[in-house]
Amino acid sequence: SMEQSRRALEIDPLSSNVRGRYVEQLANVGEYEDALKANRRLFNNDGPIEALLAVGRTADARPLIENALRMSSGPRVLANYARLLAMEGRFVEAERLMPAIEQGQLDRSYHHAAVSVAGVFALQGKSDEALKWLRICAKRGLPNYLLFARDPSLDRLR
Repeated sequence: SMEQSRRALEIDPLSSNVRGRYVEQLANVGEYEDALKANRRLFNNDGPIEALLAVGRTADARPLIENALRMSSGPRVLANYARLLAMEGRFVEAERLMPAIEQGQLDRSYHHAAVSVAGVFALQGKSDEALKWLRICAKRGLPNYLLFARDPSLDRLR
């Protein structure tokens, strides 16, 4: 699929949809630095948030997350915020967001939220909860084993 994304980018390099999917796909297979470089080259800004968090650039991710929170309270945005809080060691605050995240189960990006929530629990050393959320993620449409294998917030599970 990465080859198809590269080909689509060659065919239609001005399409923001094609460029966005390419960047997202790089992040989804755990090529975080490449995703950040591609985003900078294609959109001239920082992101995606998940890649920034994966490489530990919390200071760069925070304003993007805060801006996203002003525009949406969807589960993916809240889960990214929870992951940021967990990375800062603010686990109690991160867990307070779980009920609001769970309420967003009908959101089409819920599987992305689930993998971020798994990271929150993995960072805390709560492996059973983290595995529960990885199963939700896979069941809801993102059985992305490359992402699971490369996401540094899941290192304690490995």
